[in-house]
Amino acid sequence: MKKIDLKCPICEKFTNSKIIYEDTLENEIPEIGYDYLNKNFDKTYQYIQCSDCNHVYASPIFLGIEDSYEETEDPIYLSNSSYRKKAYEIICKMIRKKFPEKKKLLDFGCATGDFLEVAKHYFPSSEGVEISKFYFDIASKKGLNVHLGSTEVLKFQKKKYDIVTLWGVIEHLQNPAQIIRDIREIIADDGVLILWTGDYNSIFSKILKKDWWYVIGQHIQLFSHDSLIKLFSRNGYTHLEKKYYPYVFSNRYIDFHLRRYSIYKYFLRLFVFPFLIIKFHFTLKLSSELLLTFKKNENF
Repeated sequence: MKKIDLKCPICEKFTNSKIIYEDTLENEIPEIGYDYLNKNFDKTYQYIQCSDCNHVYASPIFLGIEDSYEETEDPIYLSNSSYRKKAYEIICKMIRKKFPEKKKLLDFGCATGDFLEVAKHYFPSSEGVEISKFYFDIASKKGLNVHLGSTEVLKFQKKKYDIVTLWGVIEHLQNPAQIIRDIREIIADDGVLILWTGDYNSIFSKILKKDWWYVIGQHIQLFSHDSLIKLFSRNGYTHLEKKYYPYVFSNRYIDFHLRRYSIYKYFLRLFVFPFLIIKFHFTLKLSSELLLTFKKNENF
């Protein structure tokens, strides 16, 4: 496959940049999924930092790489469904309390529909859109209102939504500015967009560097809080609120994640794991996990 250089997704132009992390893919297609114990999973594109806005993103990347999501299958993702729903319960209660008058919700990149299964109890009209045929089929079999495709499907529907959510989606997008402009067209005039993604400027990113869990082959963007504010303000949104995502882990799943780090796998696990099994699950609000709310700017 041919590689292409990307423009800075914030500035939407080619700018001067510096290399943050070198390419380790060696012309291999990046792994799609969340099997952190697969050594190929850590192979990534080159990441560069824009000299104008300081955003970090992958470039060059393979042309048409987003098409690989259409047939994505990930058993690791499926195995953690019940714990994602626990996190979504917390989030839905938070959204309902903050925006009690809003009823129409769209989950962009809804995957297997875990969020929608929870959201339908809080919002009378809940829909999703998903590019992966594998995930779409699972969500459809649950009886959820989901659409196969991306923003072009939504614009064709000519509907307006009070709330649009993006959970762990925006870091995968090659052109996030265009996507959020497309989404803006389907948000009601007083509607909001709520997203979760990693914070490149967090202490976890600074300490772990390329071992930070967001630095993986399928992640094109490494956003920071500042770069997200710039992206959304330049594309017709106003920042309303910053919180941290309530990540819910089972003791087994957090052990699985930590085993990607040698210091835990070979040294700390012997001492830490006995304490992990005492508690069945953990709810963590890490500073690296941004949960941001934006309002559609009607004057844009």
